[in-house]
Amino acid sequence: MIKLSNIFACIIIVTILLFSNTVYSESNVKLTMDDLNIEKDSEKYCKLNLTNVENLGSFSINISWNPKLINTSRITSRIFQVNSFVDYKLGYANITGFSIEEVSGSFTLLEVLIKSVGDGEESSKINITFCELLTAEAKPEKINCTYSSIIANINIKELEIGSFDKSENKDISSLLIIILLVVVFIFIVIIYFIRKQ
Repeated sequence: MIKLSNIFACIIIVTILLFSNTVYSESNVKLTMDDLNIEKDSEKYCKLNLTNVENLGSFSINISWNPKLINTSRITSRIFQVNSFVDYKLGYANITGFSIEEVSGSFTLLEVLIKSVGDGEESSKINITFCELLTAEAKPEKINCTYSSIIANINIKELEIGSFDKSENKDISSLLIIILLVVVFIFIVIIYFIRKQ
C-alpha cells in the first residue's frame, strides 16, 4: 500500500519541477523597436533595443517592411560586428552579429536607417519576424527573448504645408494693405483737385 507521505513527496517534487520549468521558460529579455516618425522623402534611424540580457555573444534577426513605402540603406551596431543581407525589392533583411566578449544589460543592439520612398499610405509596419540570441560560450545556448513589431508613421509634412499657407496669407494681407493705401492716396489726390477747382 502506498504511504500518504510518499504521495505528498511526489506532489511536492512535481510542483517544484513544474514551477522551475515555468520560471525557466519565461524571459525578461525583450527586443523592442523605438517608435518611428519620419517625414516623407527623408530618412531616420530606427533603434532595436535589448533589455535584461546576460552573456550575449551572437544573434540572428530578421526584419521585414513594405518596400513600396520605406526601405533601408544602412544597418549598424556600436557593440557587435554585424553582417546583413538585404532584399530591397521584397523588403527583408537578415542581420547576424557577434562579439568577442560577452555583453550583458540593456542597450541598443542595432540601428537601422529607414528611408521613406513611397506615396499614398501614411504608415508601414516594420516586423521582427525572427530573433535568435545565443550565449558567449564554447557551446552557445539559446537565450529566450520576446519581441514585437512597430508602425513607422510617415508624415506628409502637413505642418510645413500649413506654415506655407500662413506665409501666403501674410503676403496677401500685405498686398491688400498696399492696395488700400494706394486707393486712399488716389482718393485724397482727387479730393484735393476737386477743392482746388
